[in-house]
Amino acid sequence: MPNKTYVKGFEGLTRALEKYGESVDKELSDHVNMTSQKIRNVAIELIQKGGKTGRVYKKYEPNRLHRASAKGEAPATDTGYLVSNIKASFKGLKAKVRSNAKYSNYLEITLERPFLVPAMESQRKYWRNGILNIVKYGKRRGK
Repeated sequence: MPNKTYVKGFEGLTRALEKYGESVDKELSDHVNMTSQKIRNVAIELIQKGGKTGRVYKKYEPNRLHRASAKGEAPATDTGYLVSNIKASFKGLKAKVRSNAKYSNYLEITLERPFLVPAMESQRKYWRNGILNIVKYGKRRGK
């Protein structure tokens, strides 16, 4: 079951859109898209970078040593499958950032190897400030 995050105050945003017109709607849509891409990029970076401190074990096909992540760290990349399956999409004012790898929720929730939630949290301020600025700019234009 996918994780979902809902934003409080959406009704107020809808009222602002009705009041300030289509130009603000386009700017907000662009901002939602940009934020979703930033969240995706951070999730990928969390997996690919940073020293992992979990156990080292041998893997096969191909033969190699792999250092896993420890509890609380983002998953350690191995084959690149998880990273290649992190996708961002948007339509209007709704965006989704998800991993299509079937084991994503297991890693994030059950094994406590977070990557999507911390990525989203890291962009919360950017998202909020962008929306506030767009609505404020719409007010200044007097629409």
